[in-house]
Amino acid sequence: MNDIGLILLGAGGHALVVLEACRLAGRRVAGLLDPALPPGSLVLGAPVLGGDERLDDPEFVAAHEWVVGSARREVMARLAARLEARGANTPTVIHPRAVISPSVVLERGGFVAAGVVVQALARVGPFTLLNTACSVDHEAVIGRGCHVAPGARILGRAAVGE
Repeated sequence: MNDIGLILLGAGGHALVVLEACRLAGRRVAGLLDPALPPGSLVLGAPVLGGDERLDDPEFVAAHEWVVGSARREVMARLAARLEARGANTPTVIHPRAVISPSVVLERGGFVAAGVVVQALARVGPFTLLNTACSVDHEAVIGRGCHVAPGARILGRAAVGE
């Protein structure tokens, strides 16, 4: 288990899925940031630590790992840009019930949900969301910041741009 602690950006429906996947994967969730909720409130037992203004504290950013907890494309892109500008540590979180070929390249900052299958030599760009039970077949390339919807199928050698 990694003890540095993840911070989820957002506390809506998708963040609930990410939060539970983190826990199932053995990751410690330090808390969530969401400007719509009061600091100190709990989301599935995880504390709300404030809003996006916490991203302006370099020591706070450096002390944690970061995961975007929103499935809305424009929010994902805005938060990813803020994290990158601050040099934040942004691992890709993978649900333990996802199947990822060992030859796949998963870039940083993404989320791979339960039931996802990613096949040989596929490449998934940074800050990309592979949502519940989608599949990415052999040699497909998924660009930066994409959201592959639940149940979607990306064919082998297909390319999806940013």
